[in-house]
Amino acid sequence: MTRLTMSAEPMKKKEFTGYTPGEYLAQVQALISGESKKGIVYWEVVFRGPGFGVIKLRMYDTAFGRQDLYKLLTSVGIDHTRGDIDTDEIVDRFVTIKIEEGEPYNDKPTWDVTDIFEAPSDDEEGGADDVEDDWS
Repeated sequence: MTRLTMSAEPMKKKEFTGYTPGEYLAQVQALISGESKKGIVYWEVVFRGPGFGVIKLRMYDTAFGRQDLYKLLTSVGIDHTRGDIDTDEIVDRFVTIKIEEGEPYNDKPTWDVTDIFEAPSDDEEGGADDVEDDWS
């Protein structure tokens, strides 16, 4: 039998202070599709990178959402007009994202991914091979 010892004090949750606006090299960690309660299809991209940690971008099946999806596909070198695309072609690829502060929600600050573009190539300074292993 394994014994579990608990502390008398519960651990305090570390308060999230937010992101620093700017452009960051990011790795696509996941691309998930779903459907909202109103029946609108969406795609959620999880980005991870040094300097910001993890941030998500949800793109609904609207004109604005498709524009963001096309930017993502173009940034990783995929032609969006070819039809079916496997998410494995996007996951683990590097892109550059722009993070900006959004409109407050319930009196709390929000941050948005406002642009996605191609990551610097490996021969340019700051390319994907130059990324340190500081992906906390």
